[in-house]
Amino acid sequence: MRTDNINSSSFNFKDLDFDLNVINGDYEINSKTVKIFGDDAKGQIRITAAPFADVPKFNITYNDISFLAEKMLSAFNENQVISGPLEISFNISSYGSEWDTIVYNMDGTINLSGKNLLLNGLDADEMIDKFKRSQNFNLVDLGAVVLAGPVGLAVTKGTDFASIFVFNSGNSTKINELVSHWTISKGVFEIQDAAFTTNTNRIAITGLIGFANQNIDLTIALLDKNGCSIFSQQVYGNLDSPTMGKVKVVGTVLAPVTNLVDDVTGRDCIVFYQGSVEHPK
Repeated sequence: MRTDNINSSSFNFKDLDFDLNVINGDYEINSKTVKIFGDDAKGQIRITAAPFADVPKFNITYNDISFLAEKMLSAFNENQVISGPLEISFNISSYGSEWDTIVYNMDGTINLSGKNLLLNGLDADEMIDKFKRSQNFNLVDLGAVVLAGPVGLAVTKGTDFASIFVFNSGNSTKINELVSHWTISKGVFEIQDAAFTTNTNRIAITGLIGFANQNIDLTIALLDKNGCSIFSQQVYGNLDSPTMGKVKVVGTVLAPVTNLVDDVTGRDCIVFYQGSVEHPK
């Protein structure tokens, strides 16, 4: 707690404990409860704001928040397409009195990660295997898994994460590892490291989402063991009605599709992903 405060008080309101400091018109709130992420969430929150300044400003910091994905999704009335333990840290600052201005002035970072998660509704490895043969599948749908968390909720505007999940086949996929790390500058969310692995596959995403200008430009790729793209697909355009590009295949299209993955793996290629998530063994 800061020692130079003019007014300090502690509150307990329905299990929500926090400290409030008011310093020359700046408000600082510190809490160890994170209700929006479920009752069992752990971590620390710090919010500072100057709501009555000529130009209102704020900063929100969540440090090492551990929570269950299904708890967070239920808070947003989302289908529980992902379940299991996640951890998030973010630091977001902005200023302004109008919402559009606040979004444009937004800066910060978001770091989401998790291991041993369960993707409910489909067997991703089975679908990817079929996709390798028919190429009749949207990588964008599967790539939506990497947008799990607050970013994904914002991108999908409160709808299902992806169209494939509404089929709810009763199958599931183990997500061995997931990371989704972003930087924010002037309302533009840019991916620094976003990927996940199943038992046999690795998917990664690069690109950005511009909430200030309502634009999106992301590329989702199925990777080989060297981090090179085997198949990729772009989603771009206006955030409200984005365009999904055609799936691009790396390598000669004349080769049998079933041999394409083995043919590409190990060859010289342009590396698509060099992040922290390793290829499944």
